[in-house]
Amino acid sequence: MNKNINYLTIDLMRHGKSKHNILNKYSNSLYDELDYTAYQDIERLKETISANNYTRAISSPYKRCIETAKGMIKDCPVEIEIENTIKEMSLGVWDGMTPYEIEKEYNKEWKIWNNQPEKLKMKDREDLQQLRKRVIPWFENIIHENEDGHYLIVTHVAIIRTILVYYLNIPLSNFRSIDIPYLNMYRIEIINKKKPVFWELTKIIV
Repeated sequence: MNKNINYLTIDLMRHGKSKHNILNKYSNSLYDELDYTAYQDIERLKETISANNYTRAISSPYKRCIETAKGMIKDCPVEIEIENTIKEMSLGVWDGMTPYEIEKEYNKEWKIWNNQPEKLKMKDREDLQQLRKRVIPWFENIIHENEDGHYLIVTHVAIIRTILVYYLNIPLSNFRSIDIPYLNMYRIEIINKKKPVFWELTKIIV
């Protein structure tokens, strides 16, 4: 590699399917574990990508993310760094509820969330503007404070969507339309700390 070129690769990954996900529940639980099928999916995923050369691994503090990261880096000589900035978005009263339950009890708010998500404001629930203020400065720092390397970042769908809509200039109104299945990964290339280049690396059926 040219010593005059800084080349940073980031694999931005959604965690595997958890036990609460199996029940189709929104979950802000730190201790929600991966479903047993997720471990099999992680091994299948590792067969399709180069997952043995990570130089840094960063995870949300949620167990489902940490377990996903452990599975991905078990052949790499790196430790997992826990980063609170990329934790799940605060869900407020929706925590632990299914979409059906939310639609029934909070019909007006549910319609806003599905059609104009950037306009949803609820007590104790993080809105998309607050989420952007939390996540983007941290991610910008990752890009500009680091040089060469191959990083794995395991987090949640809302965090990944926040990063994608910001850097790809996608309107916040389209936030919910970005499909990010469990274990889906976006590879981000940054050369000489310039504007990141994104592409969807893998989408496996789980």
